[in-house]
Amino acid sequence: MIRFDDIVCEFLEIPSFDFKEGRVYKVIFHSDIEKNEFIDLTLGIKRPKRGRVVLFDRDIFNVDINVYYDTLKKVGVVWENGGVISNLKVWENIALPLWFHYGIRPEKIETRVIEFYKNFDMDAQFLSGYMGRLPGTLSAFDKRIICLIRSILMEPELMIYDDVFTGLKSDRVERIREIAEGFHRANPKRTSIYLASTDESLRDLKAEYNIVPDEKGFKIWRS
Repeated sequence: MIRFDDIVCEFLEIPSFDFKEGRVYKVIFHSDIEKNEFIDLTLGIKRPKRGRVVLFDRDIFNVDINVYYDTLKKVGVVWENGGVISNLKVWENIALPLWFHYGIRPEKIETRVIEFYKNFDMDAQFLSGYMGRLPGTLSAFDKRIICLIRSILMEPELMIYDDVFTGLKSDRVERIREIAEGFHRANPKRTSIYLASTDESLRDLKAEYNIVPDEKGFKIWRS
């Protein structure tokens, strides 16, 4: 799924580590800087000073650009800040990846989107106005939900959750967790990686592997 080989970057050093398919991982970093660098390495955004990152059996920093983008279609990221495009409406933010990559028009996914939002006590009548809003007026929670739904609709094999529970009320944390865990179970080969810069927001999360970066790379223990 993901392999780090002898990585030396600006803030992280990872001698050797594999994230295997079908597992749930929890990674607690010492800072947002470390966490963000991990994401950039995994997605092929920031090249390490030394070493290689293998994502779905491809050296992500040494592939053709078309292969690179094809590989990233297998990855969903739920960003802490929502990762929304500010000048696109809620509906456009959700539908854009499916439309762009697979030619699936927004109306084809309307029923599924409504069903997702029912998990957050939003009915169809409310959604008709909500979907036309620009994300600049929305809360961090709303933006993360947009990103979560957008990612799930792409059916990725790897899901990365970037501090998605931080700052949320317990009932909202529980709703997101239930959806994320259900999505993980739907595909036995799907890998889920939850990231945070403190352990507080992930304390109650059930993960098979717990990871903390240290001076020797990654300290790992099983739950």
